[in-house]
Amino acid sequence: MTVDLTQKERSLLANQRNHERLCVQKYNDYAGRASEQALQELFTGYGSQERDHYNTISGLLQGESPHPAGPQGMLDAPDIPGIADSAGILGKAGATTTNLQDATLCSDALMTERFVSSSYDEAVFDSIDPALRQALQHIQQDEQRHGEGILSYMRQNGMYIPE
Repeated sequence: MTVDLTQKERSLLANQRNHERLCVQKYNDYAGRASEQALQELFTGYGSQERDHYNTISGLLQGESPHPAGPQGMLDAPDIPGIADSAGILGKAGATTTNLQDATLCSDALMTERFVSSSYDEAVFDSIDPALRQALQHIQQDEQRHGEGILSYMRQNGMYIPE
C-alpha cells in the first residue's frame, strides 16, 4: 500500500530528511572525536538510529506506507529518570581539556536533538494520514530519548550542573 502525500507533507518530510542527514553526519563525526568509549558508543548508536529515521522518511517520500508501530529497526533507548532542564551545561571545576571537548560535543548534540525534536511538531500536526502521523511521532520520541540519553551522560560525567 502506498501513501499519497500532500504538497505540504512532502515539503515537511523533505526538511526532516535533511535534518536526519545532518544528525547522521554529526553523530558519525562525534563518535570519532569523543574521547570516552561510552560516549563513542552512545554517538554511534544514535547515528544508527538517525540513519533509520533518514531511511524511513526517504521511503515515505517515495510513497511507501508507514509502519503502524513506527519506523522499523529502532533500538529502544532506556528510560532515564530524573532528567532536569539543562541550563548550566559546562561547569565542573577542574574539568580536563578532554572532558571539555566531550562536553562541547554533548552540548551541541543536545542542542541539535532539541531542534530536531521540535521541528517534528509541524510535520506531526499537518499530517493527514494517521499512520504517517504515528510514524513521525515515533521518530520524534526517539529524538527526545536521544536528548535524555545525552543529558544523562553529561550529568553522570560532571558536564551538567543544574543551577
